[in-house]
Amino acid sequence: MPDVPGNVRLTMEIAKEAAVHVEPLQPGVFVRLKRVEAFAGLRRSSIYEQADVGLFPKPVKIGPRASAWLSDELLAWKAARVAERDVEAGKANVGAGVSA
Repeated sequence: MPDVPGNVRLTMEIAKEAAVHVEPLQPGVFVRLKRVEAFAGLRRSSIYEQADVGLFPKPVKIGPRASAWLSDELLAWKAARVAERDVEAGKANVGAGVSA
């Protein structure tokens, strides 16, 4: 990278990360970390921390130095988060006197 001030370099790095194009996940495929981060909206450390305590799918070893996640498990995780939100929204509406 050319010699640029720190704040410009940081902005360039953020823009580069944001440029990751995320297409819908196809069932039955392996997904590498960068795409998992974009899909889940979580960073590497949060993904591994949540996987360790069972709140996020665990990666599968696909090579000596490579891991990936199963797209089916990621899609199920996302659907469960939406369902949890909807249940909580229903509880909030009932508590507020609004029928769900």
